[in-house]
Amino acid sequence: MKDNTEEAHSGPVKVDLLRSKVLDEAKSYIGTKYKYAGTTASGMDCSGLTYTVFKSIDVALPRTTSGQSQMGKKVAGKQIVAGDLVFFKKSGRIFHVGMISKVKSGQIWMIHSSSSKGVVEQEINSNSYWRPKLHHVKTLF
Repeated sequence: MKDNTEEAHSGPVKVDLLRSKVLDEAKSYIGTKYKYAGTTASGMDCSGLTYTVFKSIDVALPRTTSGQSQMGKKVAGKQIVAGDLVFFKKSGRIFHVGMISKVKSGQIWMIHSSSSKGVVEQEINSNSYWRPKLHHVKTLF
């Protein structure tokens, strides 16, 4: 497994294919129950989901949310696209990660593993819990 994302930068077509693959992989886990430190279809936590889906394209991410937040390049506004990682902060620390699943008409959707709902897809901007905690978005592509 690669320890960086250099291969993902080999052209726009390849990047689109890789984004599509990680997005399809993330969607395949919707409905999976939450399990602390889990990385499989029998249960996973938020960073376990992103770790697992990027592993499917041979990109090695750290296992923790804080470690993953150190990877990639920050993006904002119209630069945010499906396949990017979204990080949330409370009490001065990054505590949650999800994957952007779509951006449309001012709405930003993510797939993530919630401790109360398991792996779900939710809109961020209209969500009173997630919106105020949104800290940054990073791309690995």
